[in-house]
Amino acid sequence: MPIRTQKERTKMEKFYFTYGTDRGYPFRGGWTIIHAPSLEAAIKIFQAIHPNRPGSSCLNCADYYTAERFENSAAYKNGNFGEYCHEEINVSINITGGKR
Repeated sequence: MPIRTQKERTKMEKFYFTYGTDRGYPFRGGWTIIHAPSLEAAIKIFQAIHPNRPGSSCLNCADYYTAERFENSAAYKNGNFGEYCHEEINVSINITGGKR
């Protein structure tokens, strides 16, 4: 595995988690944006804030997308079931280098 630079290690990408009309979702329509270093991290962050339903291994949303894919969609441009972004979640990684 190649060694990544500090900038590469702390680069955050945008991921979109969308909602449908199911009353069990945290929101009806629209989406949540999560800034995270990877899709896997974004999913874990989403689950920490919006846990899976009891007894389910499914995420508590309709679907999830990379920024590139979602920002080119009709839902992004026109709204998802008439709704847009409900929340934006940012994660911060500070590399201190082990110095005081």
